[in-house]
Amino acid sequence: MPSSDVRRAFEALDADSRARCLALLCEPCLHAVQQYFADPGNTEYRDSVVGLHHVVDVDLPVRALSAIRVAEGVPPPSALDSLLADYQEPLTAHQDNDLSISDARAEYAYLAVYNLVRSCRNPDDRAAAWLVVRQVLSATGPEEPTQADVDELLERWMAAWPTA
Repeated sequence: MPSSDVRRAFEALDADSRARCLALLCEPCLHAVQQYFADPGNTEYRDSVVGLHHVVDVDLPVRALSAIRVAEGVPPPSALDSLLADYQEPLTAHQDNDLSISDARAEYAYLAVYNLVRSCRNPDDRAAAWLVVRQVLSATGPEEPTQADVDELLERWMAAWPTA
């Protein structure tokens, strides 16, 4: 099935099913994030605005995916607000180039889980949800994927979608 058909089928899912499907797709991202942040030199950064020292919460992506699994879809607003608040500092630091993730796959993986949380917060934003798909493909797929690579990965992912 071409990726455009997969996208249409994905966007037709209800919000809880989309969240579960994206969480399933993001699972392999945890390995890339954990492997990158296993080096203590990758977890610490200094904020350029006020000079504070920060340590990345390496369990944040794990907590985010866990919240979706526990909720069996979109977590309650209080859980999403808490996760987004926890992501605020590292994402701001990333945008300000204070937190640099030098491994592109780990960066895409980290951002994919963050954007999954964002897409749960606004389930009508299907473009944000599809951004997660593209980031996961960049994090876990071949370095220079062909259209056939993308189609194969999307078909495997679609075959694993919950049916209920």
